[in-house]
Amino acid sequence: MKKIAFLAVLALLVGSVAAACDDGGGVTNGDGDGGGSTPAPAEFIVSNLVVAPAEVEVGESVTLRADVENIGEVGGTYTATLKINGVEVETKDIVVAAADTEMILFEITEDAPGTYTVSLDGLTATFEVTAVIVVLFSDNFSDETSGWDVYTYGGDWAAYENGWFHISDSLAAGTTHSLANRNFTDFIIEVDMKLIAGTDDNWQSVMFRYDGNSYYSAEISADGYYEMQLWLNGTLHMLVNPTRSSHILQGQGVVNSVRIECIGNRLSLSVNGHLLAEVTDGSLQSGDIGLEVNALADTFSEVAFDNLVVYAP
Repeated sequence: MKKIAFLAVLALLVGSVAAACDDGGGVTNGDGDGGGSTPAPAEFIVSNLVVAPAEVEVGESVTLRADVENIGEVGGTYTATLKINGVEVETKDIVVAAADTEMILFEITEDAPGTYTVSLDGLTATFEVTAVIVVLFSDNFSDETSGWDVYTYGGDWAAYENGWFHISDSLAAGTTHSLANRNFTDFIIEVDMKLIAGTDDNWQSVMFRYDGNSYYSAEISADGYYEMQLWLNGTLHMLVNPTRSSHILQGQGVVNSVRIECIGNRLSLSVNGHLLAEVTDGSLQSGDIGLEVNALADTFSEVAFDNLVVYAP
């Protein structure tokens, strides 16, 4: 009897296991999760950061582009945090499917010149913003009707020649100049000048804020000096005394590029990219511009000018 009862119980147990298998049940894993491993969560990698264009003017936009890859086994949302010069400026959410890649874009506009560094998830790039250049007046002296005074007076003369504007001053006659016959207030002026003939003991100058009686002048010499002057109602006031500079190229036929900034009461002189002098003076506020030559030795000095541009500051 005991043997028969044992066999009956065993049969019942076997039947229960078989029924469980038929219902889709299975042996659980060691974690007791009912079967199969858990999919890996979303995980993101950011790459290929590009900022284009690399240089724009104030008010123009650059585009920041990067790839966001999800290396996980389920989809997810990546939050992109954009920083400019270390400051958080914008965030965006982007949904990325499992084992997929999406592109994220930002549009950036800055209103001040400078170099900007952008960062996104540890990646960095830079772009440059430049000031908007407004040209008030320019002359390459190829048009002989562009308005400069042309004349011959004794041994002095001013004339257009072969795409340059030439001024020749004789020692006996003091200075010789030519005016553009225009009016400016605040500006930046750039011009090339070179000694053509005669003495290098000279002054070759840009006049500005000329009102008929008074003007400023910024001057260099072909033997390596510079100065700045104010002529106020016929009286000379030295703003910068004659000073030698190695940045001024010397002799005949060499071109010196001169830049003058005249903004409010601030006046500055730069030569060949080097700031040589900066002064403050509010005696004159606006006026014409001119080119001037002064021979200091021998009999004359002839200087040619070209590529004159007047910019808004």
